[in-house]
Amino acid sequence: MEKIKLMVIDDNREFCRLVRNYTEMVNEVEFCGAAFDGISALKLIRERKPDVILLDNIMPELDGIGVMNHLGNFEKEIRPRVVAITASPTNTYVAEMGRLGADYIVSRNMDIDEMINRCVLVVNNVNEIKETKSGNLEDMVTESICTLGVPAHLNGYGYMRTSIEKVVTNPDKIHSITKELYPEVAKVHKTSPSKVERNIRNAIEIAWKKGDQQAFQRIFGTTLDSSKPKPTNSEFIAMVADKIRLAMKNSKKVIH
Repeated sequence: MEKIKLMVIDDNREFCRLVRNYTEMVNEVEFCGAAFDGISALKLIRERKPDVILLDNIMPELDGIGVMNHLGNFEKEIRPRVVAITASPTNTYVAEMGRLGADYIVSRNMDIDEMINRCVLVVNNVNEIKETKSGNLEDMVTESICTLGVPAHLNGYGYMRTSIEKVVTNPDKIHSITKELYPEVAKVHKTSPSKVERNIRNAIEIAWKKGDQQAFQRIFGTTLDSSKPKPTNSEFIAMVADKIRLAMKNSKKVIH
């Protein structure tokens, strides 16, 4: 399998060095260069044709939004996927970068390994909640929660997936989350309702702190901000289920 070509566009040279060093330990990613200002970046992108770029916002010569404006004029074949980095993910910035075609927007405080993971995700086209080729409910739920940054190794990941599937097929269950939904999920996973509730809450907290801001904004209508109250279990499950149900309705899929 060919490696994903990653370029960093950031005036922080130490950050670029750290990304380069980290990619040397990742089998599926190849570091193909760094640019320290927006003008140099556009030239380097044309020369090296990266699959994805990590793009800073504030830079000399041309900032991140300026780079995105120019990328809009690039030929489709050489335009890379974009994971934008910002220390201040304001609603205005997130909206503008989304309009210009950024695939992901991540916090400057995100760990480098998580940033690289987002780069891999966007290249593999799993950055959106969308209908899968099979139209399979389980696949759609899995795509959705992975997009939001819920780590698959957590117990809460499985409990969350089962909960969302049940609410997609029966929306009324969200109104009896403690008395009905949690016990049903616990029965499926051979655990207790209290563990289901606790582990889902933990999974949401991790995704809220380290997950994808743009995905949270699309679904919950808010910029991911770990200083703000995270969605409750019922809010998280209900919103993701509604998004999937609407997608399936629009595609005229029937849930069985």
